[in-house]
Amino acid sequence: LGAWDAASAHLWGAAGEAANGSRGKARAAELQWSEVSPRREPRSRFHSLLLFELSLCDASLFGGISSFWQASVDTGSSCLALPADIFGNAFSWIPLVQCNFERAGIPPAQRGLDGIATAPGDDHSARRCWLNRSQLAAPLPDLTFRLAQTAPTLHLPLAALLLPVEADGGREFCIRSLAQQTASTMRYPTAVVLGTMALAPFVAVFDTSTDAQRVGLLPKWPGARTEELEAGKRWCAAHKQCVAQQTYVAKNNACTDPDCGRRYFYRLDEQMHACVPSQGFCVAAALILGSLALCEFLLQEGQIRFPRRVAALSAEADRRYAGRGSDEPVFAEGGQ
Repeated sequence: LGAWDAASAHLWGAAGEAANGSRGKARAAELQWSEVSPRREPRSRFHSLLLFELSLCDASLFGGISSFWQASVDTGSSCLALPADIFGNAFSWIPLVQCNFERAGIPPAQRGLDGIATAPGDDHSARRCWLNRSQLAAPLPDLTFRLAQTAPTLHLPLAALLLPVEADGGREFCIRSLAQQTASTMRYPTAVVLGTMALAPFVAVFDTSTDAQRVGLLPKWPGARTEELEAGKRWCAAHKQCVAQQTYVAKNNACTDPDCGRRYFYRLDEQMHACVPSQGFCVAAALILGSLALCEFLLQEGQIRFPRRVAALSAEADRRYAGRGSDEPVFAEGGQ
């Protein structure tokens, strides 16, 4: 675990007091408790809780899915396990990391969900990411979350999730991608899993004294970390600059092209990143406009020629009438 101590876990007894651990006694007033969840079956080895606003670099990793998500504490596992899409969202905010799809030389078009996958058709569970040797001294940002809607924010430093140095000098993140996405099934949503390294920066207390379960967390180092936090934020990836009709998505720091399929007779121009009229629509529009222009031309010609024709016919009639009138007798006015 490097410089970080192992997680300190306590069972909250009936008297409302935690047992002594490596960091001393945790007082109830200092603990931040999760929302109460119904008691599970006795054979279950997981404690469940809700994580509110899981964020990295001030961006919610849940996006528009929800403001909270189910999580489980698994003390038999070391790493933090995230649903596949949340895993991709998190590492899109961490620059200068190398993931196993890059080491395998897989082209971007085959990287799958959020640009992170090991191979086409991969179930996402084999994803791994490393911090290169040249970046070991770089300050890392914190994952932040809350245990309740109005609770204070808790910080999980990414540095606490780095495994020991490997042979090439890099360090792997103890963050795993689950095979499913968050919304892979609505009946059984994929939960975030908190392993021992994710709990290492906290004193964890599990309340099993009532008919409902809850989890309490107490930071081991509650002192101010303002400079460290600001340095970590400066290490976050720069915001993507969107162009044309693209929309910025904060959860994975990406720009998405417009959904042109929702508009009739439009298609996506991948170079312009904008919706443009389809070729068939342009041809149809040209034919319709051409027909309308022809009709307008014929109407204008008719409006000009018809009065001229009427005037010519009227003049011809007058001439004929004048010719016939010269042969008729003329009667003088006055008496007989």
